[in-house]
Amino acid sequence: AQRTIVDEDVFYGAAAPTVAPTPSAALSSKLKPTSNAWSRAIVAVSDVDDRVAVEAMKSVCHEIMSTQGQESARASMVGDINSLVISLVKRVGPIFTSAIANPSTGSRGCKYVLNALMQIHQERAFATAIAESTQRAFITELIVVLLNEGVLTLDEGDALIKAANLLMITMLENCTRSYTFVAFLTLLHQRPYTVPAQFDDLVVKCLIKLTRNLQITLDNVHLPTVL
Repeated sequence: AQRTIVDEDVFYGAAAPTVAPTPSAALSSKLKPTSNAWSRAIVAVSDVDDRVAVEAMKSVCHEIMSTQGQESARASMVGDINSLVISLVKRVGPIFTSAIANPSTGSRGCKYVLNALMQIHQERAFATAIAESTQRAFITELIVVLLNEGVLTLDEGDALIKAANLLMITMLENCTRSYTFVAFLTLLHQRPYTVPAQFDDLVVKCLIKLTRNLQITLDNVHLPTVL
């Protein structure tokens, strides 16, 4: 089953929408056409206007889901995945910080940035296209969300934490194992200065989970890369 948090009122396990959400006229004017909807979306994800960026995240989700089972279509998207994840990861912190600081605005942006990342990570071909440095940045931002008590003050905060946790599990399952090991080990060795005190504990828990599965996934681990 698709693990998704696309619908406005459902965080995951919801049916995928059959049509792309339509941005308002004002926002549509900022989503200027390039080659196609996918290209427009991956550009607009980095828009300085959070409203435009969120609409783009919704479009990213739709474009990925609409190509389910279409190998050639998804193959054409793979080359954009790493840069797209970089853009999405950069939005995670600001979107959550803004939502926590202004709870009256709701947590819609939080839902869609997590969902866009979920749609990417649950497709193995996309997940394995993510570079180690990008994966490391993603892990850092996601752990910060998981440890941020302010998230629980948001509407549906519990569901956001569950969605973030599920996203971490999906990343552990589908990303390149060698890169995942390197990313976590690097984060332990070069701990970011701005992360919460419990950061190391969660990194270690993730490493333990990876190690438990090492015997059955050893063929997917390039030991020289890890060592």
